[in-house]
Amino acid sequence: MKQAVAAGASLAVALALLLPALLAAPAAGADGKASLDGRALFERKCSACHRLSLSTDRREWKPEWRAIVNRMAGKRDGWISAEEAAAIVDYLGFEYGKD
Repeated sequence: MKQAVAAGASLAVALALLLPALLAAPAAGADGKASLDGRALFERKCSACHRLSLSTDRREWKPEWRAIVNRMAGKRDGWISAEEAAAIVDYLGFEYGKD
């Protein structure tokens, strides 16, 4: 009985220590990689060169957003990776896409 109580207490302590770290970890996508936050990337990367309303005041289909983001990414080599560009396009397509 004492062993069961001790094992239960150990499990509770382990969960208490690990749970915050597990909850704070970014969710993994289908490929097992952590998903990127398209909104945060958009705000950080795009605002480095121009005001965000330049993008948020317009509506585009996702292929148009992709072309725009790729064109902007090409202006500063290495500034926006392909993965970051894809996350930004997903965000813009969802939030500012044409219906």
